[in-house]
Amino acid sequence: LLANKIPTMFNLPDIVHFISNTIKDIVKLTYFNSSTTILRGVITKFYKLHLGEAKLNIVHVICGTGKGLDSTGETCFGTVIIAAWAYQLNIPSIRKLVKHGQFNIGEFGSCFEEASQPSFEFEFDLSQLIKLGLPALKALTCLEANKATVGDVYIFWHAMMWSIKKTLDNPKSGIPTTSSWNS
Repeated sequence: LLANKIPTMFNLPDIVHFISNTIKDIVKLTYFNSSTTILRGVITKFYKLHLGEAKLNIVHVICGTGKGLDSTGETCFGTVIIAAWAYQLNIPSIRKLVKHGQFNIGEFGSCFEEASQPSFEFEFDLSQLIKLGLPALKALTCLEANKATVGDVYIFWHAMMWSIKKTLDNPKSGIPTTSSWNS
């Protein structure tokens, strides 16, 4: 190793991959299974049917939504959190399409009925996923910079972990205690 030959060099693991794995671990929690299944299913439906995507773009103009849906890719870091955030912005547009019968969401239709329990639960779980994943995504974005230093790694890692812990420790967040998580 190069770090063995240069005594002043820090041997740090690839922090960007560590943070990406943190995001993956959050997404894989059974608590989020339902919401990630719906998220991926609806996004897939829109991307497979170009007419649905075209109709969604029209409704974006009506609803004033500037951001479209993002896919939950496997290769880029944090794409599930980015997709969840974009999806959250698109819920009013998707709800309008489903309500007026212009797009069939199939098995996910109940998640777009206004003031329904499935809709409330899905939106709440989605917001919790974003709240837990966003600190990691922000740290990841900053640490991918060309001029990130060892000090930056230290600060962003601790800030990310503090923010996630703060969310998990908040009894008002609705996220279950660690004893009930099975990943």
